[in-house]
Amino acid sequence: MKYSFEDQAMQNKPMPDGLTTCEKQIYIVLRNLYYAIAKGMITQQQAQKEKNSILKELDDLNATREFERKCWEDSAKRTMAADRALMIYHQNRTLENADILHDRLEWLHDECNRPVVNGKCPGCGKWFNADHAARKPTYCEDCGCRLGWEK
Repeated sequence: MKYSFEDQAMQNKPMPDGLTTCEKQIYIVLRNLYYAIAKGMITQQQAQKEKNSILKELDDLNATREFERKCWEDSAKRTMAADRALMIYHQNRTLENADILHDRLEWLHDECNRPVVNGKCPGCGKWFNADHAARKPTYCEDCGCRLGWEK
């Protein structure tokens, strides 16, 4: 893959303006690789191999960062919505406001469920029988733990 700024990196020119953080990382990697080739420190084949490896790792890292950013953003939105619903309910304790608060907190169920492993409750250790496995209850009848059954 050839980047629009790769020729500038090859000629050891200053980093162009307007690059994203990811592109700046790539520019630095490319400039260092081309410098190492020019000084005879590595071969072109070695540089190509390192370029492919490093760019793949940077791409994976940036994808992971973007995923984490979206997770934090989503979490912040849910937390703010729950806080607002809690304040509204605190000011006016109606069944309608309680239902809204419940809806805003419902996402916690999916976040907090614990996987059932080998037919055993992750909370209290109770063994589930075939009836439980067929019904797949949402909560353990003994300890109240939210159960995450395999689908």
